Amino acid sequence: MKTFLVIGTIVDASKMTDEIFEAHKKYTGAWMEQKKIVFAALPNDYSGAYTIVKASSQEEVERFYANEPFFLNQIQTYQIKEIMVHYKDIENI
Repeated sequence: MKTFLVIGTIVDASKMTDEIFEAHKKYTGAWMEQKKIVFAALPNDYSGAYTIVKASSQEEVERFYANEPFFLNQIQTYQIKEIMVHYKDIENI
């Protein structure tokens, strides 16, 4: 498995609805249950999201986020970068 940093950037928050938000939670929750999304955080200004993802390839991650409800509704864009983790202390986050 490879590790990826996914940076989400809100481009149009005015398009957000409760229905889209619930669809987003359900869609991303599936990968959380599969342990593919291993960390997610929001910046203090709620301008996007930072997510650590485990997947077999960048193409798999790109396919996942291409079908993510925020992306499909032009609310958020995603930048995906493969990363090499050289230190982690997840217990102290």
